[in-house]
Amino acid sequence: MGGCQWSLSAPDLSEVKPRKGVHWRTDNKDLERKGIPKFFETTSRLCLIMNRFAFGDAHEYDAIVDRAQFIYFDPTPLEIHKNAALWYWDQEVYDYISDRLHIIDPDKLSARAYVKAYERKPKGDWKEFIDRRYCKQSGEQWVMALEANSKYQTVEERVAAFIKGTGLSRATYFNFKKALKTDDQVQPLDVPRFTLTGKAPDVPDLEKEVKAATEQEQRRVDQGQIEQQEEQEYQDWEEKFFDDEDEDDE
Repeated sequence: MGGCQWSLSAPDLSEVKPRKGVHWRTDNKDLERKGIPKFFETTSRLCLIMNRFAFGDAHEYDAIVDRAQFIYFDPTPLEIHKNAALWYWDQEVYDYISDRLHIIDPDKLSARAYVKAYERKPKGDWKEFIDRRYCKQSGEQWVMALEANSKYQTVEERVAAFIKGTGLSRATYFNFKKALKTDDQVQPLDVPRFTLTGKAPDVPDLEKEVKAATEQEQRRVDQGQIEQQEEQEYQDWEEKFFDDEDEDDE
């Protein structure tokens, strides 16, 4: 609407009653000039999709939450990993993440991690990238993750993985484990194995694309020259034709 910004009464639009009255709460002359009413009724439903839910002042935030069916989408690393198996293509990267899923930070992993790791393979640092960017860092997090990983059947296997992953001692492992308040904090993580069937995206051949673009431009230039030549030939013929007619009249 002409680039103007008006304040819409979102709490009114999000009311649960069937018919809602919606107000434009600004006294803008542009509304009158364009014939736009400042109030109307609607039966429309409202859906807000946000990466981070932050809405206006505190009273507006509470009003929206009170009226909404609030759905918080926060998939676990395992759910993200299972979904990636439906479309991803690099088995090596996928299996590497799978082996470390028990120490993946749930606040960091997303589907982008798989693509970014694949893109770093030519540099050769994709494994370090996954470990540094997505894996948990603290010793306590490592203990909780290892205790939850069904891949390690014995205490010694978990201790060995802890020492290798953190550089800390065996005693530190058991100190962290002792500090865990209840066994309910540790849930086994069974990571299924998938054979990927996704197809890698085509890598653009820049040299080929540049050549094709150059050839296309040359064809355009050539066509323009042909059309210009044809136009000139037509003008030459037209001039000659009328000159001949003038000579016949004489």
